[in-house]
Amino acid sequence: MDEEHLLELNLKEANYWWHVNRRQLVLTFLCSQGLSASRILEVGCGGGLLSSLLIRAGANVVATDISINATRLAMAKGVTKSLAFDAGQAWPFKKHFFQVVIMLDVLEHIENDIACLYEARRVLSRGGIAVLTVPAHQFLFSSWDKVLGHYRRYSKSRLYRAFRDIGFQPMVISYHNALSFLPALILRGKDRLFKCQRERAEFPEVPEIVNKCLKWWGRLECALIPIELPIGLSFFIVLKSE
Repeated sequence: MDEEHLLELNLKEANYWWHVNRRQLVLTFLCSQGLSASRILEVGCGGGLLSSLLIRAGANVVATDISINATRLAMAKGVTKSLAFDAGQAWPFKKHFFQVVIMLDVLEHIENDIACLYEARRVLSRGGIAVLTVPAHQFLFSSWDKVLGHYRRYSKSRLYRAFRDIGFQPMVISYHNALSFLPALILRGKDRLFKCQRERAEFPEVPEIVNKCLKWWGRLECALIPIELPIGLSFFIVLKSE
């Protein structure tokens, strides 16, 4: 992760609507399944806020990231078990050690995403749960994705094929962040039309009233996820290890 982007993430993740909504999806699901006090591995912990909240809920959490600065931010938030490693390589954990693996917007950054998913399944206990988010719609791939270090965006068909081959049973594969789909379609179409090249990724600034409205929308989406939303800018995914 770009260090400037990590710093911005650390400053904004507590209140910025996109981070709040994504975090709420994870916390709500884990609580509904009685998993909030599990042995949890977060891969790609960013600023570490989610891991710290899970610890407060009683979970035994290991927070990891490719950036050593991200692991330091997590430790500053009270995460005692944190280490840096490349999730695109072999994971330094024993087989069947965790009950939950969380990877939020991580898989698209890894060239061999299938090998990464195999590692996630390896470290999960039988019947363990993987919770992921990934960007949707390859036709939206743009300079925004390139500057973020994305190799790809995803379709449902690609996800189902990968999960089936690896031995994961999909419990939920739903779109989320529906309100962002149309603006993203317009902005990325504009980028292509005018051949715009972004130099760095930034979270778009929004007025506080808009931020609050978007967080309200996130709560609504969270309630609707079990019926699987038909459109969105990202996927929210829950997998069960067979």
